[in-house]
Amino acid sequence: MGKIALVIGHNPRGKGAYSPYLKLSEYEYWENVCDEVKKMEESIDIYSRKPEQNYIQEMKPIVTEINKHNYNFILELHFNAGSLQAKGCECLIYFKNKEAKKLAESFMEKLKNKYGSNIRKEWNKVKETKINKDGKEEIIEKVIETKGLIFITDSKMRGGYGICNTNCTYVLVEPFFGSNEEADKFKNIKEMAKFIVDFIKSYENWGGINMDKEFWIQVLGYIIGTIIFLTLKWKYEGKEAITTEILKQELEYKEKGLGALKKKAVQEFVSKLPKHVKIFINEDTIDIIVRELQPIFKKIKGEKENGNNKTNNTPIIWWQKTRVISRLFLWY
Repeated sequence: MGKIALVIGHNPRGKGAYSPYLKLSEYEYWENVCDEVKKMEESIDIYSRKPEQNYIQEMKPIVTEINKHNYNFILELHFNAGSLQAKGCECLIYFKNKEAKKLAESFMEKLKNKYGSNIRKEWNKVKETKINKDGKEEIIEKVIETKGLIFITDSKMRGGYGICNTNCTYVLVEPFFGSNEEADKFKNIKEMAKFIVDFIKSYENWGGINMDKEFWIQVLGYIIGTIIFLTLKWKYEGKEAITTEILKQELEYKEKGLGALKKKAVQEFVSKLPKHVKIFINEDTIDIIVRELQPIFKKIKGEKENGNNKTNNTPIIWWQKTRVISRLFLWY
């Protein structure tokens, strides 16, 4: 089994929420669970916060120690509290971490199967960068509904310090509300410990977490990109095709600068690809390509202003082409 760690929520002094159903605080409950986890699987590391002046000071030494190890993932253990009616499970994750999203969704699904837990609806505000019609970047804020996922965008948010400052996938779990009678289902400490251990083992076994995944995605991207580049070179005159299209659009849209026509040039190029290739390409991936090609567009504009419109003076070297084309197929 890979290296996994658990972080017990809160500390012996600030014990977190208290559950009248469990007759235990968050800290006491999860400390007991982790004692049983250690008996079942010694390889799982357990971290406990020492009382300090504030949450960040308590978390700093934990994060420093975690970052010395090559953990596959971390689970920080809590339970919720609220009104008597509030119930269900939720998880806090870094909003850009897709591995954390998969891990949290799997955890909540298994919790639902085991305990009949309700996965709560959450509404998260996120900011996205888009290329507008003038070819400029703009930030758009929107609300996304999720099943049980609370997006953390910076370390100042509640529970965000460990999520934002560790060098591995980190999920803060809230399996139930201690203030609701659903907590009765979680009284059996050994059963919860077994659930945690079984989840860790099963998640690893089906390959949910792979420490080298990002590396292999990049390798696969370059391999696919190289194959596609060679295909385009043979079928569409390779690196000349897109630069020719860009210059063509530049000439057609005189006095309009490189705003909308950057995107139009890429769209024209994409439109010439085979149908079985185009189905994998959408507006988001085209926006990514426009950003990737920014240096090339600038060079083209400079050469045009200097009176040089020859495409062979605006080369896209093969590794640039590989990177750009691979982005079309491996957006993430």
